[in-house]
Amino acid sequence: MKINWMRASSYKTYKDCPFKYFLHHDVGIESIAGKKANLGTIVHWVLEQMAKAKRINRHEKHPVLLDPARLLEVAWKRYTGLYPNHDYKPADKRFCAEQINAVLDTDYHPYNLNVLSTEKQFELKIGKPFFEDFGIRGTIDLITAPAEDTLEVIDYKTGERKDWITGEELDVEKLHADIQFRVYDLAVRKIYPQFKNYMYTMYFTRNGGPFTVTFTDEDRVHTYDILYKAQQQIRGDESPKRLKDDRGRMMESWKCRSVCQFGKTFAVIANEVEHPENIILEYLTDPPGVGDIIERNDTVYIVTEVYSQCDYFHAFKPYSKTSAAYAKELISLTVKGEAVSARNDYNNPKIFKGTIT
Repeated sequence: MKINWMRASSYKTYKDCPFKYFLHHDVGIESIAGKKANLGTIVHWVLEQMAKAKRINRHEKHPVLLDPARLLEVAWKRYTGLYPNHDYKPADKRFCAEQINAVLDTDYHPYNLNVLSTEKQFELKIGKPFFEDFGIRGTIDLITAPAEDTLEVIDYKTGERKDWITGEELDVEKLHADIQFRVYDLAVRKIYPQFKNYMYTMYFTRNGGPFTVTFTDEDRVHTYDILYKAQQQIRGDESPKRLKDDRGRMMESWKCRSVCQFGKTFAVIANEVEHPENIILEYLTDPPGVGDIIERNDTVYIVTEVYSQCDYFHAFKPYSKTSAAYAKELISLTVKGEAVSARNDYNNPKIFKGTIT
């Protein structure tokens, strides 16, 4: 598979399910946010606006920025409107308010921080030996300077304090090994070389509060080793496995059915009743059954096959050398990917770009 750029999220996707990585990052099907992820985005947006205001001292002049409840109303209307397919309940909005308030009662309230940057995007080539046309990308939520010689990266997390792949509870030791902060460590040292000390804090709003880690030169050597091995593994993977086909992880296949967009969305194939050679293909989260009649644009169809989206794509063996071009063309024609989010748009001229040597 191809890999020229790696984000921490793409690394974790490959570790969780190589086939999902293939569909997202090799074929290019855009990820669709679930409801929990969208609630997290709402919380992040409110805290981000407050941090932006603090950075330029606007919070003292604009009352709306002093009122998290009003910011939440704006964020709620915006993001529920962008993703209207989710079943939002009053409890979801209360959840967002609770996560915001969990931060505002602490020293990590954005107005208590010396904010350097929010949503800082980077795109850095790695110019070290053995890395061929490879680099790291990412978006750092919040960068602060708690002291003149110290930089701190802060990432608010509204999810459970668990490793998504292993299910283990995250602590300082596991966060130190996590790829996200290791990638950020390489990036901020390039972007802000003037600091002596660098700290990385994950703030779990639901469980545990702040956990802070630091890295040594020896740690950074290990980070490059992790990235190099991941690059080689992904580039050499011509037959990416699915999580549900991994015998050692069969107990985790619930992720495929309940979480992954490719497992919980279905491909529906139906013949036009009057012209059986014509078919329609569409993706539904609540699909009809085989033999059901459906109508589209005054035309009547009978459903002949229903697959999970994952099974449909996998049946074409799109990663094989003989059928890759055909399958990618098929997938691109039948999947309507969402627009690239600002966090993943690397054409933005404000992105910090460079080379790590």
